[in-house]
Amino acid sequence: MRTLLAASILLLTSAIACSLPRPHDTGAGGGDAAAVHAPPIPLEIDLATDSAYARCLRRPDSSTRYDEVEPYVASNPASPSMLLATWMVQSRPEFHPIRTAVSLDGGRTWSRQALVPFGPCGWTDPGLPASSDPWVAVDPAGRMYVGALVLGTTKGVRTSMGVAVAVSTDTGRTWQPAKTPIVERSTKFRFDNATIATHPRIPGTAYVLSTRFEASDPARPDTAVTTRTRRIAPAVISITRDGGATWSAPVAITPRFRGAWAGAPQLTVDARTGVLWVVYTTRQGDTLRVELVRSNDDGRSWSQPIPVVTYAPRKLVTYPGTQRELVVADDIIHLAIDATTRQTWVVFTDGRHSDGGAAQVSVTGSSDEGRTWSMPVRINEDPGTPSWRPNIVVRPRGAVVVTYLTPDLTRLRGAAPDTLRLPMRVEARRLTLESSSRVRLHPPQVLDHFDWGPTMTNEHFLGDYFGIVSSHEAVLVYSRTVREGNRVHAVRFVPP
Repeated sequence: MRTLLAASILLLTSAIACSLPRPHDTGAGGGDAAAVHAPPIPLEIDLATDSAYARCLRRPDSSTRYDEVEPYVASNPASPSMLLATWMVQSRPEFHPIRTAVSLDGGRTWSRQALVPFGPCGWTDPGLPASSDPWVAVDPAGRMYVGALVLGTTKGVRTSMGVAVAVSTDTGRTWQPAKTPIVERSTKFRFDNATIATHPRIPGTAYVLSTRFEASDPARPDTAVTTRTRRIAPAVISITRDGGATWSAPVAITPRFRGAWAGAPQLTVDARTGVLWVVYTTRQGDTLRVELVRSNDDGRSWSQPIPVVTYAPRKLVTYPGTQRELVVADDIIHLAIDATTRQTWVVFTDGRHSDGGAAQVSVTGSSDEGRTWSMPVRINEDPGTPSWRPNIVVRPRGAVVVTYLTPDLTRLRGAAPDTLRLPMRVEARRLTLESSSRVRLHPPQVLDHFDWGPTMTNEHFLGDYFGIVSSHEAVLVYSRTVREGNRVHAVRFVPP
């Protein structure tokens, strides 16, 4: 099953005459690349010295067993060594405390910070006691933002939901009372995913986004309809221009029609032009696609949707040699912009490289501001092995780095056919522009090995996304399994 790729030339031919360079592979096989990376650093909190955290985590049976998942990280655009990471802690259903950690030295060391004041720890709104899906951003003045979904239920029925944002002006030591720029206190609405971004050149300007599911069935006016053919689920955005003191009313920035869906919207600002890009997944019938919208006036108006790529269907994904289903979260995509070359990149997961047999990470790019996009290229080296959970960052001098998860099949040999501990690798691969006609795919770099175990709910779940930033080195913040459960770690590396 494992077929090592020989050094080869991969043609990156545009589907619509795109002028992106052609790639070729410089690696000869699937071993660890000769590159520099530091050991993973755990970002966990010592419960013995954080009584508020321990009280918040305590389960009905008085235990404090928990799992840390869905980490994200952001850097200060004016001072890239200042990093803010966040993650959620699974301790009780939906009541997920949100933690942060700050690094002022590019990820070499991390401080232990206070809980973010929303959700079950510190939130003063009794109608929104639960939280999940955190995301972070830092503006050029060093102001830090954490956004997350918040929700409330009555007798098991969701009665209110939205996105809360907390702001820190002292590098995460304290957090101001949270605000809810996006909120609906009605069963007619539901939200999914919460992302936040800042303007890299304008201190105090930040953008929070989510997918808003709206009731569209007159016969069910008190229920947010999520059926594919009947739902109305646009991406909505709220903007602050005063550092989070006030937020604009949320507005839909993608089409609103029956069946519309803009999943997991994320915003990126082109640092050179100030153009806002929002990328998301959408579905028409059974076809899943990636689209984006642009704003040339800082969010006051938006373009019509621009198609990026259509997903190739895939079969149910299981860990090779077992019956363990893998949640690959293929609706979560990521976008990166090279402000120097004006190249735009999108990384995603689908089944195009295996005739649907395996989910694998691909990258596509545009050199003409999104009008045309390159033929997607598979990132992981082994054509028969799945890969998922990608993210992407642009390094100095135009290098593009993609990180992802993949099974470590060499360590699976001899294990039980349906083992609960699944050997995993965290890998990174660098792409560089070699000339106006070629992209170099460097050998994959193994950043970490670990045995992926089930969570306290008996699921194999590390979250739907990880975060990556670039300062002097690339820094990936991700969830890995240790003896006590899933814990968030950071790894610094210099791609080969």
